[in-house]
Amino acid sequence: MQICLKKLSYENIESSKEIQKWLSQFKEDEKKILYDLLLHLVFISRDTFSEWCNNKIGQLLKEYPKEKFALYCVRDLEDNFYWDDASGEIALRTVKYQGSEDFVCSIVGNFAKLHSNCYEHASISTLKKHKIHKIIFIDDSIGSGRKVSTFLKKVFNNKTFLSWWNYNLIKIYIISFARTKKAEEYIIKSLPGIEHYTRKYPKSNKICFISRIVYRKDDLEKRWGKNYVEIKNLCGKQTGIKNNKYGFGKVMSNIVFYHSIPNNIPGILFLSTENKEALFDSSRVFPKWLIDLLAKTSTSNKITDKKLMNEFLMHIKRGIRKKSSIALAMDCDVMIVDTLINQAIILNLIDNNFIITKAGMDFLKKNKFCNKIEYNKSLYIPKKWCINQASAQPFANNTRTDSDNINYNLSDGGFGLNSLERTDEITAKPSSIIEPIYPSGSRVRFNDKGHED
Repeated sequence: MQICLKKLSYENIESSKEIQKWLSQFKEDEKKILYDLLLHLVFISRDTFSEWCNNKIGQLLKEYPKEKFALYCVRDLEDNFYWDDASGEIALRTVKYQGSEDFVCSIVGNFAKLHSNCYEHASISTLKKHKIHKIIFIDDSIGSGRKVSTFLKKVFNNKTFLSWWNYNLIKIYIISFARTKKAEEYIIKSLPGIEHYTRKYPKSNKICFISRIVYRKDDLEKRWGKNYVEIKNLCGKQTGIKNNKYGFGKVMSNIVFYHSIPNNIPGILFLSTENKEALFDSSRVFPKWLIDLLAKTSTSNKITDKKLMNEFLMHIKRGIRKKSSIALAMDCDVMIVDTLINQAIILNLIDNNFIITKAGMDFLKKNKFCNKIEYNKSLYIPKKWCINQASAQPFANNTRTDSDNINYNLSDGGFGLNSLERTDEITAKPSSIIEPIYPSGSRVRFNDKGHED
């Protein structure tokens, strides 16, 4: 199954009025960091998440064709129990909008209708009647693991279900599109039982995690790129946000779902303050303008940022060809460089070999980025550095010799000033006071047997 992970492009950000309005609240030096933040967000559509969940549940059904499965949606519970002790029925869900839980529940209900060996939110009596031993809990994303562990604690409050778990009569599968390794360890630790190799049924053998994306919480560079330190520092500077500056549980995830925006992404995206409005609404509902924006994948043939294009062409003119080196020199992400390369090739500013063309040079001259560098010729050189030597100071009254009329090409192909090596051409030989010191040679009679008495 092919998973479609969508990302914003540099052109999307430039063309979006909503994003530009949000960026206008920040300083100029902070905007470049926010561009990197937006470019590293990963968006999961409803269809992608639904098809992936159905595919993973279907694989379990093929692996155990004779088994029966019970499907449950992981959700927040207001009460301290999940099952009713007397009847064994599941506690009623609230009628209020629950965000991601509502969409996951619809996936569970639709899948159970299409497969006779699957039961939607089965009660204890249903599990006992049909002898169901495979329990599947579904969630969209697991960041810190607190939500799932709290939910499972309330599920295990039922004595019957707990006894089945202790005697290894049931196996639990937790399906989530994304999860952290630390959340997995946290959930296993919170389960009842003892995790030891001497136990007959260790609790880690009775639970299985299935995810499309598994990442480490502290590995920020993998999610946010090489400028992850600047992104994290900018999120931490938001004094108006008291909690969840780095997302719930300080996970700082970069995954955003169409059906609901998770609270483990940076708080700068969904938490408003007195001075700044968040990009997403506080209700964490995915905005329609963003859906339309992500649907646009065409490359623009117009220069979105002339200043950034100027800086890019200057590095190309200097002879830098590697994308990572250009990104490092521009202090931006490689994805921005990719966009600039595509635009420059389309507009014939550079060729396919990353060499600047005549149109690119004209673009630089038009934007006044091709001026000659003015060197300061009044450089002071102390007399102590010129003992018994002719003066190496620049010529007085702008007098020049015939040898100074020679033009030297720079490394980038443009014409510039004379080489700095010509300033020492009339200096005398070193003084006799300054004598070279040569390294001492090895001993002729080297004794490798040690001291002799």
